[in-house]
Amino acid sequence: EAIDAIRAGNFWNDLSDRHPAKIIVEKITGLSPVIANEIVSRSEDLDGSLTEVLSEIINSKTQPTVVFADKEMNIPKDYSALHISSMPFRKNFPSVLAAVSYFYDIQHKIEIIEKKRNTLVRSISKKICNVENLIKIHSQEIDESRDHDKFRVFGDTIYASIYKLKGGESVLETYDVTQDDKGIICIPLDTDLSPSKNAQKYYKSFKKSKSRYENASKFLKNEKETLNYLDSVLVAILNASENDDFEAIENEFESVPVLKDLLKNDSSTSGKYKSRNAVRKKGKPDTHPRRYISSDGIEILIGRNNLQNDTL
Repeated sequence: EAIDAIRAGNFWNDLSDRHPAKIIVEKITGLSPVIANEIVSRSEDLDGSLTEVLSEIINSKTQPTVVFADKEMNIPKDYSALHISSMPFRKNFPSVLAAVSYFYDIQHKIEIIEKKRNTLVRSISKKICNVENLIKIHSQEIDESRDHDKFRVFGDTIYASIYKLKGGESVLETYDVTQDDKGIICIPLDTDLSPSKNAQKYYKSFKKSKSRYENASKFLKNEKETLNYLDSVLVAILNASENDDFEAIENEFESVPVLKDLLKNDSSTSGKYKSRNAVRKKGKPDTHPRRYISSDGIEILIGRNNLQNDTL
C-alpha cells in the first residue's frame, strides 16, 4: 500500500510542517522510528529513499544492527533488522535474534546497575541529609555560645568591684578593666543573690557556655569532614557505570563505619550485602582500579572508590 501511495504521488499529502519520519511511522505499521529516520536521512528524495528501504524489507535484504546513544556504545538506543547508516554509533550482528538478544541483555544489565545506583543513592542521600541537619544545629550552638568569655569578664568584674556592692543591687555599672579604653560596663545582677553568688553564677555560665562552644566546634569539624566524604561517595555512585564500580563502592560501604551503619539501617539492602559478604569469605577477590594508557604510553590508575584512591 505504501509503495502504491508513493507511485500515486499522495503518500506525503499531509506533510506540511510535520517531520517526514513521523508520517512514515504513522502510515506504515510495524516500521520503527529508527528505520523511519534512516529513510529520511538517506536522501532528499523521500520517495526514492522510502521505496529503497521497503524493497530491502520485502526482499529480506537485512543487516541486523544495534544503535547506541553514546560513543563508547554502552547505552543501546534501539535495534533494527536493516543497516542503519544515519546513526554514528552502531554495531552489526549476523542475525536479528543475535541483535535483539544483545540489545535486551545490555538493557537488563543497565536496569540492574540503575537499581543498585538508586539503592545506594537513597541510603547515602539520607545520611547526607542527617549530617547537614547536625551541621545546622551545631553551627547555631556555636553562634549562641561564641561570646562565652563575657560571663567570665562579668564574674571577674563583680569580684573586682565587690567592695562597692552591699547586696540587693539589680545592676553593676563600673569601668571595664578588660578593655584598654576602660569604658563603662553594665552587669545585670540577681537581687536575691549576694555579690559573691552573682559572680559564681556567671563563672558557672562561662564554663557551661565554653563547654558548649568547644563541643559544638568539635562536632562541626567532624561533621564537615564526614559531609565531604559522603559527597565524594555520592559522586562515585553517580559516575559508576560498571558492575566492578559498584563492587568497589559496596566494598567501601562494608569497610567504612559511617557507611556500614547505613547498610544495617536499610532493610532493602541488608539481605543483599549479607550474601555478598558470604561470597567474599569464600575467596572472591576485590575489584581493581581502572587502568588507562595515555597517548604517551603512561599507565594511569584511577580508583573505583575512596579506599582504592587512598591506596594509590
